Amino acid sequence: MTLISGKPAKSLSENEISHLILLGIIIFGCWLRIMPAKLAGFPINDGGMFITMIRDLRHNGYSLPIFTTYNNQNIPFSYPPLPFFIAGMAADFLHASDLSVLLWLPAIINILLIPAFALLANAILKSRLKSAVATIFFALTPLSMDWYLMGGGLTRGIGQLFLILTSYYTFQLFNNRTTRSLILTIICGALVVLSHPESALLTLTSAAIIWIFSSRSKRTIFDVFLVCAGVTLICGPWLFYVLRLHGLTPFINAMQTNGNSLFLWTALFSFDFAQETGLQILGFLGLIGLFVKLGQNKYFLPAWLIVPFFINPRSSSRAAIIPLAILAAISLLDVILPAIHGKPGQKFRRRYLVTGLFLGYLLSYLLFNAFTLDLKLANNRLSNSDQDAMAWIRQNTPNNSKFIIITGESQMMRDPVQEWFPTITERRSQTTLQGLEWVWGPKFIDSILSYQGLINCILQDIACIKNQTARLGISYDHVYIKKVADENCPETEICQLEQALIKELRNSTEFRLAYENETTAIFKK
Repeated sequence: MTLISGKPAKSLSENEISHLILLGIIIFGCWLRIMPAKLAGFPINDGGMFITMIRDLRHNGYSLPIFTTYNNQNIPFSYPPLPFFIAGMAADFLHASDLSVLLWLPAIINILLIPAFALLANAILKSRLKSAVATIFFALTPLSMDWYLMGGGLTRGIGQLFLILTSYYTFQLFNNRTTRSLILTIICGALVVLSHPESALLTLTSAAIIWIFSSRSKRTIFDVFLVCAGVTLICGPWLFYVLRLHGLTPFINAMQTNGNSLFLWTALFSFDFAQETGLQILGFLGLIGLFVKLGQNKYFLPAWLIVPFFINPRSSSRAAIIPLAILAAISLLDVILPAIHGKPGQKFRRRYLVTGLFLGYLLSYLLFNAFTLDLKLANNRLSNSDQDAMAWIRQNTPNNSKFIIITGESQMMRDPVQEWFPTITERRSQTTLQGLEWVWGPKFIDSILSYQGLINCILQDIACIKNQTARLGISYDHVYIKKVADENCPETEICQLEQALIKELRNSTEFRLAYENETTAIFKK
C-alpha cells in the first residue's frame, strides 16, 4: 500500500485489472473496426452480390425469391438468408441506403465479436486476467478483422458471432448444464446455420470437440439429441423451402468448392494463418501454448486448433483463431512473463522495467499490425472513377449487353470491380464468377485459373483477348478495362504493357472507344 493524502491507497485487484483491460480493448477494438469504413466511404472489397440479394428480398416483400437477379445467371437463392433479413430490415427501419448498411453493419457485427469472445475465453480459462489478455490477442489480430469488415463480412461476421456464442453455450451445457444453456445453444446453433454455411460446419466441429473433452454422460448424449432436434426444427422451414425448389444440388455444389488442397494445410505447420505482418507474434505464442498444454496432457485446446484444418481447410482459421488466442494468453502469462520477470530476489526496479518494456512493445506491435490492416482495407474498395464508369454503362448501354472485365487483378475473387459491376450496371459480366459456386460445383475452382488468364490479358494484346474468350466459350460486346492515365504513367514495363493494349484497342477497327475516364476505358466491339 502507498499513502495518498494520509490515507492508504488500495492496489487494484486482478479482477479490476482484468475489467480495465477488457474495457480498453473494447474501446480500441471499436475504433479499429469503425475506421476502415469511415475512410472507405463505400463497402470494402466485396458485397456486390449480397446487395443484390438484399434488394431481391426487399422487392419480394421479404419472401425468399427462387433465384437472385445478380448478374442474370439464375443463381439459386439458397444462401442462408438471416444476414439479408437483418440488413434489409435495418435499411427499412433506419431509412438508410443498402450501401450504407453494407458499409457499417459488418463493422458493428465485428465489434460484437470482442465481448462474445471474452465470454467464451473466461468460461474456458476460468481466469479473468487470462481471458482479458486472450481478448487482446483476438481483437488485435488481422484474422479477426480482415474478412469480417468487408461488404461480404455481413454474412461471415454474423456466422462468426454465432459460432462463438454457440461454442460458449455448448461449453456451458456440457460442463455446467442448465435449461438456459440448452435453449441458447439451440437458438445460437440455428442462427449460425441460417447465417453462413462454412461457419455452420465449423460450429458443428467446435461443438463436437467440446463434447468429446467434456463429460460424455447419458445426460449429455440426450442433450446432443435435443440440440440437433431443436436446430432442425428452427431451420426446417427454410431448408424445406430451398430443398423443394432446388434440391440438394446447390449445397453439394458449394461444398465441392471447399478447397481440400494439401497446400491449405501448410498454414497449420507454419502457424502463419493469423495474417500477421512481419513477426508472427500470435502464431509464435500460440505454438508455445499448444506444447504447454500437450505437456500437461490437456488436449482440448490443441484439438480445437488442429481439427478444423482437416474438416474445412479453406476457412479453418475462422475457428482456429479462438483457441489460438487463448493458447497465446496461456503462453504469455504462464511461460514468457515469468521468465522475463525473473525471481523475487532480483532487483525490483529492473524486473518491472524489462517486463513493462516487453509488454509495451508487444501491445504496440499488435496495434501497429491492426492499424496497418485498417489502412489497407480502406483502400480496397471500388474507386469513384469505376463507380462513374459503371453508372454510365447503366444509363447508356442496352439491357442485354455483355461485358468482359479486364483489370489485371492477381486474385479475381478479391477484385471489387468484378463483383460490383453486375450490381451497379445491371448488366451481364462474363468474367464475374461470384455466386457460381452454387451452380458449377467442382468446375468453379478449376474455372478461376482459366478466367484469370483472360484477366491477365491486360499485359498482352488483342490476340490474347480473342484467344482466351474463344477458349472459355464466352461471347461479349463490350470490354471494360482498367488503365493507367497517360500523364501519370511511370516508366515501368507493366505500365507500358497496359498502355500498349489500350492503344491497340483504340486503333483497332474491331473496337470503338465508348467511354473513358482517368482509370477506366470501355470499348464496344
